[in-house]
Amino acid sequence: FAAYSAGNNTEFTVVAPVGGMTVGVHAARGDAKAMGLVASYALSKRTTLSYNYVNQTAGNGTNGTNYRIRLGHSF
Repeated sequence: FAAYSAGNNTEFTVVAPVGGMTVGVHAARGDAKAMGLVASYALSKRTTLSYNYVNQTAGNGTNGTNYRIRLGHSF
């Protein structure tokens, strides 16, 4: 669990292992509102497959949604 606050912006993050995966939820409120989800699965000790989703609404009315599938490998 992590929390961050600056000015009128507040951010919360929770990450936990669930079965063989790691899942997390992220929320932010203030000048911009955002909500995000992440799920990661270790394919091996050095290779991870993850899915990220973020939906944001900025104070000026700008909206954005981001989806990402990532295959990462550490050398």
